[in-house]
Amino acid sequence: MLLVSQQVALQVSVTGWAQQPSVAMAKSASSAKRTNRVIALFVALSFIGTGLVAGFLKKPSAPVETASTTPPRPDVTGTGIRPAEGADWDFWSNLGDEQFDFKMNSLNCAAINKELSLDFCAVAHTSTGDFMLTGIEPFDYSYNIELEMSLFTLHKDAGVTRAVTMRNGTTSASAGEERMRLDVYRTLINGDEVLLLHIRPVDSSVDGFDNLDKVMIIAASPTGAPTQVARYSGPHMEFESDGKNIYLYWKRYGPKGTGGDEGWITVAKLFPSDREVYGWNEHMTSAMVADQKPGKTAAGTNVSPITMVDTYTFPDFNDYGDSSSGKPKT
Repeated sequence: MLLVSQQVALQVSVTGWAQQPSVAMAKSASSAKRTNRVIALFVALSFIGTGLVAGFLKKPSAPVETASTTPPRPDVTGTGIRPAEGADWDFWSNLGDEQFDFKMNSLNCAAINKELSLDFCAVAHTSTGDFMLTGIEPFDYSYNIELEMSLFTLHKDAGVTRAVTMRNGTTSASAGEERMRLDVYRTLINGDEVLLLHIRPVDSSVDGFDNLDKVMIIAASPTGAPTQVARYSGPHMEFESDGKNIYLYWKRYGPKGTGGDEGWITVAKLFPSDREVYGWNEHMTSAMVADQKPGKTAAGTNVSPITMVDTYTFPDFNDYGDSSSGKPKT
């Protein structure tokens, strides 16, 4: 009995001793697995961190222009194409000026003249909407005598068809200088009517460099808004159109010993811009006057009519009570 007990005890003792390394090995393996997991997690986080940093530091790629975002390029030839000159605007938004609406079914100079006693007026018809230009010389006297101008469009909202003032403007001539003449012309550009205003001294013999001419071009935008798209000044200005462009000419000083007796002129080609929907472009160059003969001008043989629709000479001193000459305005 005692022998059996001893054998059992010895067996248990041996078994327990034999099991101890397995327990130790299991604990060691478990610890190693945990260590491996920590290392793997650290490596993974390192890769993620590196990717995030690289993402933040990576330079943004240049945007790719598509057919929907790329503006059309103007179809022009020659160098020096730029926006048409118009920094010294003659028209602006009403901004608190007196504003009037006039009931009428269509823009009509005769109808509005009954209300305003106009000095000049013109209507332009375009595919995006008609507009009307009016001008009045005020009766008050000042050193700078101004012509007051307005641009109207036709509105049909609010249940009333009416002419609405959209833009106001002025042009002036000093009382002590030459009297000026304003001619209003109309021509077609790409099928739409535009207005051209030419302001010049009445006395054509005056030195053009001392008293410059001024030309303004007014056209409708693609939304139908009347807009002054160009304004140029120069001595003894002339102009013509080929139906797509308006060409302005004025005297300039050319290279010495060239140009003959007639000299040189500036040639400014003006045309609607393909990139700026509310503006026009210019292409400026020069030419000898002798080369600008019929059929050889910038417009070539495709000259389109430019029709004068109204004219006015100012200042009209009869309006101010200091002169008995001239006729009263009607």
